[in-house]
Amino acid sequence: MCRNDIVIDRSSLSNVTEIVKLSQANDPEHGGMLLGHLEPEAVMMTISKMPSVVAPKMGKL
Repeated sequence: MCRNDIVIDRSSLSNVTEIVKLSQANDPEHGGMLLGHLEPEAVMMTISKMPSVVAPKMGKL
């Protein structure tokens, strides 16, 4: 992996769909270890209340 392809940035409401999709891909039923489900509304509220970060690689989370 080339670290030059990864950009750490503050998340925004435009990232909500990708964050939820990524969390769903990491559910136990898909072989992941993430417990619980993220709802889009909860992600939006969290992003609006506190700084959150994303690390897209080549523009994709």
